[in-house]
Amino acid sequence: MKKLLIILILMLTIVGCTTTNETEDPIKDPIVDNNENTNEAKNITLAEILVKIDENETFVIMFEMDGCPWCLEALPVYKDTATKNDANTYYMNFSDEQDKESFQEEFDQLVELLKDHIEFDGEGYPMFYVPSAYFFLNGEIVLDHTGTVTTHDPAKAKMTSEQIEELHAIYQEGYDLIQ
Repeated sequence: MKKLLIILILMLTIVGCTTTNETEDPIKDPIVDNNENTNEAKNITLAEILVKIDENETFVIMFEMDGCPWCLEALPVYKDTATKNDANTYYMNFSDEQDKESFQEEFDQLVELLKDHIEFDGEGYPMFYVPSAYFFLNGEIVLDHTGTVTTHDPAKAKMTSEQIEELHAIYQEGYDLIQ
């Protein structure tokens, strides 16, 4: 029973976003799936991310979830920034991973690797919010960013051009650190 409760709490903490009534969900339609062009974001699994970190690779990853309004707005900015940089860029949708048998073990490994970059609740459970972008240089995080920008609330309005530029600058800072 305790294990079921822990898994339920972990699943709830992963979902840092609420669903929207969007008719199109760009997260459901991958940006680019397994394309060899390093200037475009590619879909990746949690297991593949763990290997990249273990092998001390330099790359960028964004974690996201279906229906997340922040993800819906951050994703196009992330994609646009990726195309302007020469780096291995990926995204992983938790909605695609949660049903895999290996999810809990892989998620626990990821939490251990990111523990200095994520929040934990009073019980010690990870509060893994999406969207979260991590910039890895030789397997070490040099920058992470969660959400869009502090002045943005997707429940009230879409990002303004100024907010988009601010988010683009945040992502660009990460790319500059790994190149």
